[in-house]
Amino acid sequence: MEFDSPFFYAAGYPCLDFANTFDHRHTPPEYDFLSDRETVLKWGQKAGILTSNRPARVIPSARSLKRIVQTRQQVFELFSPFTRSTLPKAEVVNAFSLRLQAFASKMTLAHSPGGYRMVCTAKDPLEQIECAILQSAITLLQSNQTDRIRECNGCGWLFFDSTRNQSRRWCTMAICGNRAKARRHYARIRRAG
Repeated sequence: MEFDSPFFYAAGYPCLDFANTFDHRHTPPEYDFLSDRETVLKWGQKAGILTSNRPARVIPSARSLKRIVQTRQQVFELFSPFTRSTLPKAEVVNAFSLRLQAFASKMTLAHSPGGYRMVCTAKDPLEQIECAILQSAITLLQSNQTDRIRECNGCGWLFFDSTRNQSRRWCTMAICGNRAKARRHYARIRRAG
């Protein structure tokens, strides 16, 4: 699958798009779209997090890949309960807070034409992606709109429902929505036949 496909970046927040890089959490077979460092870097470039296409001059670390995969799981565990109108467990929030503390030394406040913003100072591009994911998660949590976080009725991916009447049911209509329409269509044909 190509990462420039719209369903990879259809969740509304980078942290939710990142959580969705692990497929079929609820129904096997599971598939990890970010199985190696190069794929994570490609995802970060396509998501607009990494702005340089030049290869990073950082020695690859298996530890940083493992950590970013753990962050992905933490983001999923943090936001998934909101889809059921519940709050995340205290241990999930605490684990996420520890992750934030670990990255606090890699963040600095910078002035830009639009005002002040947090900037990641990490040199490792995987850490830059992780910083962006953590910042996105904080932004979503502080938005007071966690009641708009949904789980796709088709695949289980998380997304932010930005529709006016909060009626979005699918990660994308082009994928899961069309599959559901096709299933209903074939069911009508079978009933009629």
